[in-house]
Amino acid sequence: MRRVPGLALALAAPLLTACASLVSDGGSGPGYGAVAYSFGTGDWRIVNNARTAATAARGAQDACGPTCAIILQFGPGQCGTLALNAAGEHAYATGSTVESAENTARSRCQSTGETCRVAPAQCNRGA
Repeated sequence: MRRVPGLALALAAPLLTACASLVSDGGSGPGYGAVAYSFGTGDWRIVNNARTAATAARGAQDACGPTCAIILQFGPGQCGTLALNAAGEHAYATGSTVESAENTARSRCQSTGETCRVAPAQCNRGA
């Protein structure tokens, strides 16, 4: 878990609904994904179904902005997401389904004893 200084629940809740970004290049073949997160602002973006891992990372970073860092990359057939709690701490996870990724991120985030909000997981095409 990482703590984001000064991030309040009032800020975290809208971020999970307003800041999501899904980028897909629509190409054939396996897909790659990445999650970018700003430890300073709490902004985040998820990219999926990119043609390469590097393209996914670059897309998430570009969409999120210069204060963001790549916190998760996920490959073909995987889903990825992140969760935030009221203290501004975050967790992230991958899974073979939307439900497994979201449940794992939630569980990791709630290990601090706080309620967490989970971003909708995004999934890549399989290998």
